[in-house]
Amino acid sequence: MKKLKDLIDKFDSNKKEYKNSDFNETQTRIVFIDPFFEILGWDMKNHSQVIHEDRLKVDGKTKAPDYGMVINGSKRLFYVEAKKPSVDIQNSKDPAFQIKRYAYTAKLPVSIVTDFEEFAIYDTSRKPDNDDKANKSRIFFCRYDDYLKPLDNENHNRFKKEFDIEFKTNFELINHFFSKSNAYKGSLDVFKKKISKGHKTIDDEILEDVEEWRKLLAENIAKHNISLDAYQLNEAVQKILDRIIFLRMAEDRQTEEYLKLKNIVAKDDVYRNLVEYFKNSNKKYNSGLFKPEDYIDTLEISNNVFKRIVKDLYYPKPYEFSILPIETLGHIYEQFLGKTITINDKNKVVIELKPEVRKAGGVYYTPEYIVKYIVENTVGEKIKKKTPKEIESLTVLDPACGSGSFLIGAYQYLLDFHLNYYIDDTKKYLRENVIYDIGEKEYKLTFREKRRILLNNIYGVDIDSQAVEVTKLSLLLKMMEGEILESNDELFSQNEGILPNLENNIKCGNSLIESAFYENNFSLFGDKEKRRSINTFDWKSDDGFKNILSKGGFDCIIGNPPYAGQKSNKELLQMFNSGFWECFYERKQDIYYYFYIKSILLAKENGYISMITPHYWLTAESAGKIRDFISKNTTLIEILDCSTSKVFKDASVNTMVYTFIKSIEDIPIKIKEIILNKDNDSYIIKNEYLSIVNIKDLGLEVWNIFKNNSYVDILNKGLKLKLLKDLSTISPGIQTGCDKVGSKHIKILNIEPMLKNAGIYVINKNEYSKFNKSSNIFIKPWYKNSAIDRYYYKPKNDSYVIITNSIKNLSLVPELENHLLKFKTIIDSRYKNFALKNAYELGRWWYLYGYRPNTDFIGEKIVFPYRGHYPKFTYTDNEFYASIDVFYITRLENTSFKYILGILNSKLIHYFLDKNCKKKGDVYEFYQKPIGSIPIKTLNLDNSEESLVYKKLIGFVDDMLIAQNELNSSNLITETDRKLARQKVGILDKQINKIVYELYELTDDEIKIVEESTKIN
Repeated sequence: MKKLKDLIDKFDSNKKEYKNSDFNETQTRIVFIDPFFEILGWDMKNHSQVIHEDRLKVDGKTKAPDYGMVINGSKRLFYVEAKKPSVDIQNSKDPAFQIKRYAYTAKLPVSIVTDFEEFAIYDTSRKPDNDDKANKSRIFFCRYDDYLKPLDNENHNRFKKEFDIEFKTNFELINHFFSKSNAYKGSLDVFKKKISKGHKTIDDEILEDVEEWRKLLAENIAKHNISLDAYQLNEAVQKILDRIIFLRMAEDRQTEEYLKLKNIVAKDDVYRNLVEYFKNSNKKYNSGLFKPEDYIDTLEISNNVFKRIVKDLYYPKPYEFSILPIETLGHIYEQFLGKTITINDKNKVVIELKPEVRKAGGVYYTPEYIVKYIVENTVGEKIKKKTPKEIESLTVLDPACGSGSFLIGAYQYLLDFHLNYYIDDTKKYLRENVIYDIGEKEYKLTFREKRRILLNNIYGVDIDSQAVEVTKLSLLLKMMEGEILESNDELFSQNEGILPNLENNIKCGNSLIESAFYENNFSLFGDKEKRRSINTFDWKSDDGFKNILSKGGFDCIIGNPPYAGQKSNKELLQMFNSGFWECFYERKQDIYYYFYIKSILLAKENGYISMITPHYWLTAESAGKIRDFISKNTTLIEILDCSTSKVFKDASVNTMVYTFIKSIEDIPIKIKEIILNKDNDSYIIKNEYLSIVNIKDLGLEVWNIFKNNSYVDILNKGLKLKLLKDLSTISPGIQTGCDKVGSKHIKILNIEPMLKNAGIYVINKNEYSKFNKSSNIFIKPWYKNSAIDRYYYKPKNDSYVIITNSIKNLSLVPELENHLLKFKTIIDSRYKNFALKNAYELGRWWYLYGYRPNTDFIGEKIVFPYRGHYPKFTYTDNEFYASIDVFYITRLENTSFKYILGILNSKLIHYFLDKNCKKKGDVYEFYQKPIGSIPIKTLNLDNSEESLVYKKLIGFVDDMLIAQNELNSSNLITETDRKLARQKVGILDKQINKIVYELYELTDDEIKIVEESTKIN
């Protein structure tokens, strides 16, 4: 601590001079602040650790923080705002608002204001207000002469309570959180943990403002320009907002005169003046962003709309656009693009979710770490060990680019690659004018070079014209990042605008449907709205990417294509008929399947394809032809399993990243698992390898992708055994009819229509009491899937199934299934000839062919729900009538149901099903196919040792069935009794698992894998 003591003494010895207003901020940084942070381990001259932000004073306001403390020159950890000692940091609200504004915009949880004499730490996770007092959101404060002294009681008690840490001195606290070594290890993550759930981030705040601006603008334009349709209204609003946001960000980034927008809206006839500004900007930038469009430029829009919008873009709003990450803007716009402007029957503007977004349950923005991972493993691999000259024609495509997040990631990766290459020979590349020196041996790519890379390498398509505009805007802003164009006069040649025109790079259209679609659907061509929604795109035309495809295709295709769940909507999917649909359709399919196919067709030989999508295509029966096409045209080289890390926080779908090379190679698939640290948005990639299964040999079959060799060993043992489907019958419960019909008839005491028509209904307990015994009905207690758990089902129920008329009679005939073939044609044809209102009266009796002989529901059986957080199998020999989402294991041959039950509820089978079942969020789907593929160890009961094991397992299962009933009994009144019951269940579980491990001959290492990977609640 000698260096710190010397620094304290130095300030103390000449305190009066240092606190004089003539001792400025720059001197303070050099003399005190830089040395202070060097004591904390920071190399203040190393730009990979400390970014000294460009400074600009406007109206007395500083436009950027003094220091950004970073990892690897990019990821900011916290900001430091420096002041001179004459500033009263403890009591002045301006420095506090300033640092909170910067750090809030940059999404940093904490940051610092200091003049060395005073040191303040602020919580910067919440939206600041310029009227906040200096101590609002302040976490810690001390003076220079207290650095080496113990914490005061208030701070000591607070940090002990909130963080469970005790510090001897104030400097020890500062060092713990803000030293380089500790910050790099994640010491600031604890502040993220303190952020309460549901609090608004900078993304939320700006999105609210942007959506409010859209609403104001849309309503005003619609009111004064009644000839516009909804499509034109959406486009006009989008382009006007894009232009305003770009120019406002350009002001903070010093490429436009600061306050220019504010000055324009202070005058009369605001929109006419803005249009003039846009026209001048079009000459200056020449990018297409400001391209004049008569119908937009001649709109009538009230002055007050722009006054409101522009007011929100300036101080005292807390947004600082000079440091707002372009990726954050993309995140905001991704949500913005999920809604559309419509005009209702009353000619009022309505802003609502787009139909496809509503069906998908919202917009899910791809996290930056996934973007980075995909880019590194495609673009990164493609350019490895190459020179800029060798990759100047590299083409990177996102065929469903949305707001442009993947293209932004690819562009940034290429910028970094070029810069790192050039600075290895700075003299040469300074002469070639591809880099320039910004001082202190720090170099940047010239604007012209960044422009060249963007135009040569980055391409995208999206069906949504608004998304295309946002992608262009984001790419242009990324290119301008860190630029002060006035200092680089070479860019202002009159025959070349500052910004590139991206119309040949980012195009609007439907990546899956080409204009050939209309050859067989010409009637749709005359419908303008249909044409807009279908929005065909011809890849090989002059309006597409003819030049690239004529040279073999794209080098890298990346992205997160749309997916809407597996559907059997043949009419919708038939639109994807651009030369390949008919070859691949097999009942239920998802849209993203076709993005894989299209990407393979568009990729160059040896090109890379990598996307994040659900994993259903690996195992879905309806994706067999697609799997076969993929295996015959590409090599699947890597899978990143994201299922355990919840990449899309609010989505129920589980995703994986798949990476292919368009070539046929005999190499094992590299399987990786991503493990997230949600506190600091970092992640670890866990590498594992699958070297046994050869995908090329699987063809149309289901592709079971396993996570490690140990699992493959376990599975191979299993594959030598009999499968459950070969030992038993696995079938669903009963498909009911129109239950509301039955209930309605009962409520009005008129059950005759219900009794006359064959049908299967469910009624509740109260409705059941209104029934008299009748020979025309068959009525039994009814169980739902929620009644079933491991070794247990709820004995009480409040519902009943009613089977009426002929179904009741046929249900008792074992050969019912033979009759169904005869009924099916009649039922289908009758249903098609009735309107929906008549179907209501018929009770939807075509469900007849979903019913089975009631012998399945009477004897011994194992039942399980088709969905759950974990496998739930139980046994019953009682009558058990259940819904279609409950499955029955019946007609078991040559073994005991209870023996099978013990195996099915074991951790080993949980582990097996985890690798074989579909998952939506953290909920499994236990269908017949994965359940039927469970390997069962059958025993020779004539062998005394095997017979003993068999009986032992059945005995434990009998005990478990009793124990689970006891645990769920209402007789357990005290917590002690409940605890003992839970312990009993736990002990029995361990005994059953032990026997199963021995049956399947698992090694200790394999048991460890199973135990660590499963948790049965």
